[in-house]
Amino acid sequence: GLWAGAGAGGICADAAGKCTLRAAIAESNARIGTDVIIFDVPVPAVITLTLGELKTTDPVSILGRGARRLTIQRSSSNSVSNFRIFHFVAFADLRGVTIRNGFAAVGGGILAEAYVIFYDVAITGNRASSGGGIAFQGSEASYPIIERCLITANTASQLGGGIYVAPGMYPSVKSSTLTNNSAVAGGA
Repeated sequence: GLWAGAGAGGICADAAGKCTLRAAIAESNARIGTDVIIFDVPVPAVITLTLGELKTTDPVSILGRGARRLTIQRSSSNSVSNFRIFHFVAFADLRGVTIRNGFAAVGGGILAEAYVIFYDVAITGNRASSGGGIAFQGSEASYPIIERCLITANTASQLGGGIYVAPGMYPSVKSSTLTNNSAVAGGA
């Protein structure tokens, strides 16, 4: 299961009454203030998405069990449409997960339009026109942080196989590995 909120007054539940990652994000988006989503699942665990991107509109911390222990991925079934894994519109702190198999025009794995911290995250096997792994873009200047991350095997048909950085975004990359990403311009 998942635990959502810091003293959350709402209930994290989908239509079947289960606390899914999507339900936890919906609960976090509904509450004002920073919430925390903590995973309490047997490891290794894989969360396979079929219903579209996970979009956060209110500050949230998503704390996984470790990049080798928890994977969040888009289903590879032919019946599932293409979509990115995460779309961060507000502050987010993403830790201890692997993001895999996202596919979107911009930001195949993750589209970050706000200040985001990535720590101990693996972003692998995602595709986009720009920003195969991650795309940083937004209307306000932002200084996202990428630390102790692996960004690998992501593809962009245009710009930024691993990371695409739009003007006004100034990410800091520390103690991380970018390898085996590809694009027409800016593979890493």
